[in-house]
Amino acid sequence: MIKEISKNDVPECVKVIRESFMTIAEQFAFTIENAPRFTAFATTEERLLYQMDNEPRFMFGYFDSDGKIIGYYSLLMQDNGECELSNLCVLPKYRHKKIGHELLQDAYRQAKTHERNKINIGIVEENTVLRKWYENVGFVHIGTEKFDFFPFTCGYMVKELNCYRNMNAIRPATIDDISRIAEIFVINYRVNFYPFFHNDEYYFKELNVLSVAEEYKSEAEKLKNTFVFDDKVVRGFIRIKEKEVEKLFVDPLFQNQKIGEKLLNFAIDNFNVNYLWALEYNAKGISFYERHGFKVTSEKMLEDDWIPLVKMIR
Repeated sequence: MIKEISKNDVPECVKVIRESFMTIAEQFAFTIENAPRFTAFATTEERLLYQMDNEPRFMFGYFDSDGKIIGYYSLLMQDNGECELSNLCVLPKYRHKKIGHELLQDAYRQAKTHERNKINIGIVEENTVLRKWYENVGFVHIGTEKFDFFPFTCGYMVKELNCYRNMNAIRPATIDDISRIAEIFVINYRVNFYPFFHNDEYYFKELNVLSVAEEYKSEAEKLKNTFVFDDKVVRGFIRIKEKEVEKLFVDPLFQNQKIGEKLLNFAIDNFNVNYLWALEYNAKGISFYERHGFKVTSEKMLEDDWIPLVKMIR
């Protein structure tokens, strides 16, 4: 799971950064004597704490299932709608598992959330493997610079971003939203599904806020793909998987206020969602999607072997 770090996490983050960048130091023969300012040697708790307290910088860690930090990156907000990605790293023993890619995708998401349209990075120019990795995900090399205090050349790369449109009160969900998301989820399942199935065992025992919240905590991808409507109160959420609207729920207390419409339009504008599965019996829900360009198809499936869903496309 990727989440923003706290001051208590800083000592562990320093270890992750230094150990991760040490492999580069060893590969290119950097030492504390010839490159004292290199990340593997210069990163300290004091430095990260200073950045946390005094810079418009956001810091994130990749936490494994045991709560151990195994990856890290920071994002410094700059002028002119730009930001700088720094110290993206993964501990050596956890590499080649797409964790670096997940951290990079999260950085894109955070940059867009803060209305940044460009990400800048600096690399060791001689590290051609790393440069190629960034080029493969859309970064463009824009130049180099040589400093007397480094035994290597600094390379600079940039990636243009398309910022999220029509955000309004919509933002990416965070771990602090999980209990509220779970609450809205459970309420809607009971209101929209229970009247058709009257399954007391499932809807009032198995399905509960604690179990749904735990699901979101253990499956990081679900939280990462969730956006909430938050105008000082989280009133609804949408979960997106590639081109699919996986879930779209608004607290019944706040329905008929166009919140669902705003969430759906956000997903269409930014992710080009084009299909979903709706409860076949839910005429109200199907009508809502039809008003926004979705059409019922003949394709159907059973969720959990007993809930009939119909596919809708646009």
